[in-house]
Amino acid sequence: MNEKGANLIKIDVPGRGNMEIENILLDLNGTIATDGKIPLDVREKINLLSEKVTIYILTADTQGTAGEEVRGMNADMIKIAEEDSKNRKFDPSTASKPCSSEQGQGALRVNLEQALRSRGSERSRKVEFLKTFDLEKTVAIGNGNNDQLILKEVALGIAVLGDEGLSVSAMKNADIVVKNISDALDLFLKPKRLMATLRE
Repeated sequence: MNEKGANLIKIDVPGRGNMEIENILLDLNGTIATDGKIPLDVREKINLLSEKVTIYILTADTQGTAGEEVRGMNADMIKIAEEDSKNRKFDPSTASKPCSSEQGQGALRVNLEQALRSRGSERSRKVEFLKTFDLEKTVAIGNGNNDQLILKEVALGIAVLGDEGLSVSAMKNADIVVKNISDALDLFLKPKRLMATLRE
């Protein structure tokens, strides 16, 4: 069971067996957000999915606006801090989670002090975070070159060809390629689509 106690998404794929999805990892920039903005329909679909699985939004937050952008969404924001230009410093990652109503609807708090403490690229820190999950029950959705390893390692990797493009490396390591993030989320809101794509 995931830490929020949400239900699993269970999908029976002919020729592949049962899939139980507990966590969905979403890359922020280029995947669910274009030019740093998350469309309203995407926000709504993420909130719908959060009733069944735990959703994590991964970002380096280079512009410092991610916290405000995900405000009001029922997802955990995992901030992957970047090293300085001389590759000397690394700030531990943090996760911003929705607060209680007493603290204001959609308010964020920083309370995660685990994973992603190693030096290295954003790609390697995403992989370190990935190790904290049951990979057989985890889905990753991304579009960038730094998403390729998490797309490869999880039970189901989905590459998104959005307005900001799709890395060839990400595409090669994914199980499914979709034209936009809305279609990717619909695979879990309408699982018969996923069954049709994955059946052998």
